[in-house]
Amino acid sequence: LPGMVYRCKIDFRWTMEYVSEGCAALLGCDASKMIGKDAIHLGDMIHPDDRKMVWEEVQKGIAQRQRFQLTYRVRTVQGEEKWVWEQGVAICSESGDPEALEGFITDISERKWAEDALRMAHHELERRVEQRTGELKDANERLQRERRTLEHLLRASDHERQLIAYDIHDGLAQQLVGALMQ
Repeated sequence: LPGMVYRCKIDFRWTMEYVSEGCAALLGCDASKMIGKDAIHLGDMIHPDDRKMVWEEVQKGIAQRQRFQLTYRVRTVQGEEKWVWEQGVAICSESGDPEALEGFITDISERKWAEDALRMAHHELERRVEQRTGELKDANERLQRERRTLEHLLRASDHERQLIAYDIHDGLAQQLVGALMQ
């Protein structure tokens, strides 16, 4: 399996009763080192910022007698931070009391980093679109002002031509006709 199968006690340190060999690739330690008296505890490997959330979500799944699914960070034995996805369920005794957890944990770091890169690219694209929209809005306002100025100049030019035409028709033309008649 591309991950780790486990069975653990329902305690804050996630004391393991069984761990598959997949823990070597996932957490950087042999399965034998996660079981026993001097065991490395999964609870200690969960990122400190995620421990409370992981505990609460697992407890919620136990209380609702449903599977739980989580995404959180772990620190491997070598100190490498990884994102993991976990699915598990509480195993109950014959009396119905939860006595252990069984589940599967797999590394989703590459997917998580790709999602983060995509989210950052999306935000950058939104920022650029917003910036370009502002630039286009400003350019459009300038064009509108220039258009109004040109319309005003055209009206003034038309008015000037009309005045010249009236002057020619009523002034010079009248004088030429008058001169011809005399």
